[in-house]
Amino acid sequence: MITVNRNQWMDVAKGITILLMILGHAAIPEPLSNFIYSFHMPLFFIASGWMTNWDKYSINEFAIRKVKSLAVPFIIYSSVELVLLGQVKNLYVKDNDLILRLLCDGWQGYALWFIPVLFVSLFIVRFTYVIDKGWSRVVVCICLLIMGVFLKNFKVTLPWSLSTVPYASFLVLFGSYLSNFHSFIDYPKWKMMLVGFFISLGVSCFWRLDMAWNNILPVIPLTIGAIAGTVMMFCLSSYIVKYLHKVSEAFQYIGRETFVVVAFSQMIIILFNAYFTCSSIIKYVILFVTLWLIIFTKNRIKVLIK
Repeated sequence: MITVNRNQWMDVAKGITILLMILGHAAIPEPLSNFIYSFHMPLFFIASGWMTNWDKYSINEFAIRKVKSLAVPFIIYSSVELVLLGQVKNLYVKDNDLILRLLCDGWQGYALWFIPVLFVSLFIVRFTYVIDKGWSRVVVCICLLIMGVFLKNFKVTLPWSLSTVPYASFLVLFGSYLSNFHSFIDYPKWKMMLVGFFISLGVSCFWRLDMAWNNILPVIPLTIGAIAGTVMMFCLSSYIVKYLHKVSEAFQYIGRETFVVVAFSQMIIILFNAYFTCSSIIKYVILFVTLWLIIFTKNRIKVLIK
């Protein structure tokens, strides 16, 4: 049997899912939006848990790496976003109000909410690896899930979307366990993909998962749907890497640049809607061209400063 590089199919999975995220924020039928929401953000948390080598670095080394890869780009992109957001007519009264709102509440519904939550969740999970391997970490995993339910059930809302950190940490930790069953992904079967698809679709017909606001209740079916949809997407991505090489390369490129897409896709659409009127096709063509220019510029700057 043909095996595939796990980084390749993971990049494909992230590439497909980030495009679904853009679609999920568009004016699409609610059933389709609910289906996308059922797994698109959980996939990124599970993928982070899957791909992180938790024992490779000390906590200090781990902290330095995450500050460089998450915190620094987040500050840079947030600063650019703030300038762009201030340009949207009638959205905010004064720039001071905008800055205060951001500092107090974070990005909330804007896609950049994901980064601080992921940053904190990764540290929580890293500290669980100080615990001896075995059932202790499973107990922590369950406790995180219960804590997330508690915060939602009692309507506890924290700034910077931090109320969703316990549930996000659960998904990251679950992803680290799920990586032990990589053979199911390395040798994907259509039956598994279809089962994952129908489970996730079925759950989304009754409930909507929205991690930005910690809308995770009822937690058991929504979590089952999130995991099923993630496994479906992992299997599909592994299949694409094996048999659709050109398609795979395109999705891998997008998947490696999800941070940029998360940071700027919504804002570009908001700016475009504020100043222009045209068909959705033209609007999204311009979106992808603009994102490509941002990615190209960012990569050129990285080359120059090395």
